[in-house]
Amino acid sequence: MNEKGAFSLSVVFLLSVSNPAVCQVTIPSLSSTAEFGFLGAAIALALLGLLAYRLYQLQARQKVLISQKKELETQVAQLQHDAQRQNAFFSDIRHDLRSPVANLTNELMLLKSKAGHLPELARFERSVQELNLRLDNIIYWSLIQQNELPLFPRLVNLADLMREVIEEFDGLISQKSLVIKFDEQAATRLIDEILITLILRNSLYYAINVALANGVILISLRHEPVRTELIITNIGQGVTSNEPLLPQGKQNSSPGLLLSAELMKRSQGKLRIKNEFSRQPSITLSWP
Repeated sequence: MNEKGAFSLSVVFLLSVSNPAVCQVTIPSLSSTAEFGFLGAAIALALLGLLAYRLYQLQARQKVLISQKKELETQVAQLQHDAQRQNAFFSDIRHDLRSPVANLTNELMLLKSKAGHLPELARFERSVQELNLRLDNIIYWSLIQQNELPLFPRLVNLADLMREVIEEFDGLISQKSLVIKFDEQAATRLIDEILITLILRNSLYYAINVALANGVILISLRHEPVRTELIITNIGQGVTSNEPLLPQGKQNSSPGLLLSAELMKRSQGKLRIKNEFSRQPSITLSWP
């Protein structure tokens, strides 16, 4: 109440935390019950106005949230559609490429049985092996992208698998006059045979590919109670001076090894690469 006997009423409209709006209303001196009723009505109207304004703010905010939700739903639907198209594309690749590559492999085996080991056939064999390996890499990469990588673990003899892979690359090994030394121990693991075979093929193929002619590749297999390790090392004349195993800054130079590293993770193992410029680079596959 001021000196003239009037009441001063301030109503605050909270437009924002930092910017409140203040409305001041001066009401004359009240001397009767009716005038007190008028004051109460004025206060009630002010509160109703404030409540209405707050409801308006909430409705505006709700409209924004609904709009954002619809936009996110549209984006999710588009991503799901794109993923379905990608899955169908990868499935078509696997189906369309597998049959012709298998036919090439069969034709090569037939030619070798009739013509023997001709130089031309050796080059053809290397191309078919590379094509087969890269196709398998594409297939497994696509399965990983689709989260559809099947795992069928069973007890597998790693030494037997490694010998099979060495025999598979016999033509390529002979072309470069390489010597493969396999220092093995009996090692049986519960792993996916197809998956680990692809990892061994990628690892040995890269070691052969970067080795100098007349070089030596040492394969060591060690099976201990706490760890199993298979190490492929280029010794002897080592590797070409301009293409070491995954030099710094060229981690994408071997997609097969990068894929194999991911596949090793899926099989509870680890792939390590000695990736500096070295006369004896190595690839290590290990399982706890």
